[in-house]
Amino acid sequence: MTSSTPRKRSAARRARPAQPRRRGIARIEEILDAARHVLAQEGYAEFSLRRVARQVNIRLSTLQHYFPSRDDLFRAVVERTVAAYDAAYVRQSAQWGKTARSKLAGMVRYLLDDLRHPDTAGFFVEFWARGMRDPAAGRLLQQAYRHHRDRIRIAMAPLNPSMSGRTAELRALLVTALIEGMTIFIGGQPASDPSLDGLEEEVTRWILRMASER
Repeated sequence: MTSSTPRKRSAARRARPAQPRRRGIARIEEILDAARHVLAQEGYAEFSLRRVARQVNIRLSTLQHYFPSRDDLFRAVVERTVAAYDAAYVRQSAQWGKTARSKLAGMVRYLLDDLRHPDTAGFFVEFWARGMRDPAAGRLLQQAYRHHRDRIRIAMAPLNPSMSGRTAELRALLVTALIEGMTIFIGGQPASDPSLDGLEEEVTRWILRMASER
């Protein structure tokens, strides 16, 4: 049997890193999942590289290979959260119906349902608090919410194409504030308080009305 040619051996060497890269991506995802959970459930005071490494059951040096500092890890958690919402909107869109109105209503319901998850509510409370105290986190907060408002503005736009750009921006900001403010009432909580029955439906109606009116 003849040996492989130099060209084939070179191609094989180039192909080998694919599996380690996949393992590295999986490890990063595992770290970011654990980091978000620690931040949400234990707060920023406990959000350390050592604590996250312990949560993932890896050595501190292994985690530092991917995220050298706590700030690096915090930023990565935020950026991944923003990207996850974008991916969810694309993934869920077909289930929200075919009209712009049904898609906006679906987006609102998705965001409100997500607020009931303890890790979601806990993460955002910690993100807001950190953004108030640390300038770099504050810039990250504004950047993330600017992106979020743009997604809402785009979803609202077809319901009233004649709305001015400035009005559309302000209404998207109001919708964002309304949804985030719901954290006080439903954040991390199961739907068990009878005094809140129908609240999410009413919020959805108000947002659809805001998107449609002049």
